[in-house]
Amino acid sequence: MSEYISPPEAASRPKNEIELKGFKQYEILEIKAENLISAYEQIGKETARYAKQALEGYKNKDKYPETHARATKSLDLLKELAQTDIFTTSDGLNHLERYLQTLAGFATGTGLTPQEVALLQIEDTAGCQTLSVSNTISGEIVAIHTEEDSDQYAVSENAANAKRWVKLILPDQQVEYCAYGSLCGYGFASGIIDRQRQTMFQCADIIGPTELGPIWANAMAFMMMDAGSLKYANELNDKVSTAFPNHPLFNGGYVIHQIESGRPPKMQSLEFGGDRIVLLEPKESAGRQFQFGVNYPQDSRLLAIDGYTLSADDGDREVKRMMQRRQRRLELIACLAGRTPDTFSHWGEHPALEFLHKILQKGRGDVLDGWFTGLSNDLVAQSISVYASPEGKLHLIVRSGYSKAQRKMRHT
Repeated sequence: MSEYISPPEAASRPKNEIELKGFKQYEILEIKAENLISAYEQIGKETARYAKQALEGYKNKDKYPETHARATKSLDLLKELAQTDIFTTSDGLNHLERYLQTLAGFATGTGLTPQEVALLQIEDTAGCQTLSVSNTISGEIVAIHTEEDSDQYAVSENAANAKRWVKLILPDQQVEYCAYGSLCGYGFASGIIDRQRQTMFQCADIIGPTELGPIWANAMAFMMMDAGSLKYANELNDKVSTAFPNHPLFNGGYVIHQIESGRPPKMQSLEFGGDRIVLLEPKESAGRQFQFGVNYPQDSRLLAIDGYTLSADDGDREVKRMMQRRQRRLELIACLAGRTPDTFSHWGEHPALEFLHKILQKGRGDVLDGWFTGLSNDLVAQSISVYASPEGKLHLIVRSGYSKAQRKMRHT
């Protein structure tokens, strides 16, 4: 992460490393700005084509005027909430106000109205999968995450067309993240934030609770990442979860995975939707703790209001079964993969990243050649391997586009 000047205490930390592989030059946006509004005006100009394309898709659907009216009302309510201290952490940052700054800039850049941009933030989602594993012996953490979004841009050749990797440099922070063409802010996909306090990686997997509250899922995902550290993220979560007792909080939901650099690094996973934010207890297996996320919740109360759980549609029921199979496969990866005497007690940075790449290369959701994989047949726009060292370094390898297996399946 270059050109952002870290505070003096960061000099003692190992330098983080982000490798981008398979990206075309146009897929990488480098944005320097004095504030979030200016930054997202620039980003909006770069991705306006895809935002307008996504909006046209909604305009062609039935009841668009009603959808637009709901988005307008919801945006007004979010602006009112930003005037409270609910979303302000003890460092003085109002994270909802900062999110709305990204929306304002994005609207200017894309040429859409704030209300139209609000509609996209409420309605657009993606399918993703994540696995994070902590080695309790060595203190290392590894993770894999895929961005799977095969149907959001139907006229695109593939999902990667509408994605960008953004390098965002602001006076007080640097963020690198996967950006969707129709969404403002960060945190809803995957990325890393480096602020004076800390460096933290975050990725998210969408879930579908049916209860609707005032806080957009994409806004909450942004705020969790914008907090910049587990301390402030959890402080924010505590304030939000107690702000509206016995009332739905969120419009949509996510499973959020966070890895914070440190000696040793730390990780946590949360689910939010309906009226709750749930810190997921890590699962354990022979010296490792792990968490996983697909587009289906683990918390019992969120399962009870999940759209796939409640649906009587045969297609939705099959999706639910597929998601449950994905959960089991990801758990098998954590429990079984790499359990040999020479890798169990200490993985090592490069062996661990190579192993994660082998998992990501398998483009089907079954056991292939003795390797377990949790990946689906959907188009993978981006995939990320993460290694967090006990000494405080974060190493990300981000790959763009299809895996070899997926390309082969698509053309046969």
